[in-house]
Amino acid sequence: MANSRIDRGSGRLALAVLPVALCLQLAGRSAAAAEADAPCAPGNLCFAASGPADYERNKVVLHDIVVYQGSSPMRVSAKVAEASSLNFNDSNWVLNGAVEVRVAQGTLTADNAQVHFLASKLNTALANGTPATFESDTGVRGHATSIEYDLGAGEIRLRGDAWISRDGCNETRAALFVYNLAQRSVHAQGSETAGGTGRVQGTIRQCKPGATPGAAPGAAPNAAPTGAPGTTPAPAPAATPATTPAASPGAAP
Repeated sequence: MANSRIDRGSGRLALAVLPVALCLQLAGRSAAAAEADAPCAPGNLCFAASGPADYERNKVVLHDIVVYQGSSPMRVSAKVAEASSLNFNDSNWVLNGAVEVRVAQGTLTADNAQVHFLASKLNTALANGTPATFESDTGVRGHATSIEYDLGAGEIRLRGDAWISRDGCNETRAALFVYNLAQRSVHAQGSETAGGTGRVQGTIRQCKPGATPGAAPGAAPNAAPTGAPGTTPAPAPAATPATTPAASPGAAP
């Protein structure tokens, strides 16, 4: 049985369904503000959304939605969400506008996405964008037409004009990249199907890993320019000779 209450001070309806906690913010405050003052117990999934909330047969539409999990970095947000039900045990959500999916291993951003919650966990997310982007917690960055997060397989797959850079200097383009979440490794394929004839292409820049691509190797930020090879450095200004202080009147010779 769900327990509900109305917080008359904030105009917010809170609905708790264990082990999933639901928090609906309907008074016009932002969902991020509602998230900040609606703690989520460890293991629970919670969400906050700005009103109005539209309930239809087998569908609910929420605006300015944030889904988050207690004691976990998992966070999903979007401008608009359409859910098959408010049950995180098994439900499908369609997200549109400024979509962000954050997990322990990195962050995915997109124009729109379809996500599936299963057993109170984010099970899969298929994101599309122009492009959709992904950045791992180890600094691997990538973008593609579509990016798929698969918890069961422990993978993130980038498809369609896919690009990845591991250190800011080297970059690779391929039809498909598979990022292994546990091993933090990347597998590239020239074709989206195994055994395809496509090619993997890469660029290796001469720059220090972690530096801005195109910077001179080992160059320090804002370093003063050095003279051209073969030129003689300008001489340093001549030193002023030291002077002997004049003797005071009446001083002993």
